[in-house]
Amino acid sequence: MPNAWGLYDMLGNASEWTYDWYERWPEQTINPEGASSGSRRVVRGGCSFARAECARAANREEQAPDFGDSNLGFRLARTLP
Repeated sequence: MPNAWGLYDMLGNASEWTYDWYERWPEQTINPEGASSGSRRVVRGGCSFARAECARAANREEQAPDFGDSNLGFRLARTLP
């Protein structure tokens, strides 16, 4: 079934790169804007090798932009005309 935004299969296959630069936030922060620059990018979700509690969109990790792994990818999205 699709989620509230009509997207399918959002979590569990691979962790996903985001465009956001990483910075630490207080635990209770909800949907803040990312840093304007940095040295590490945000990775969200969880891959098939991660613990179950990591397979959620709120799971947020950091990685160097040149890091590569078979369990890390990105999602292509576009706006329909």
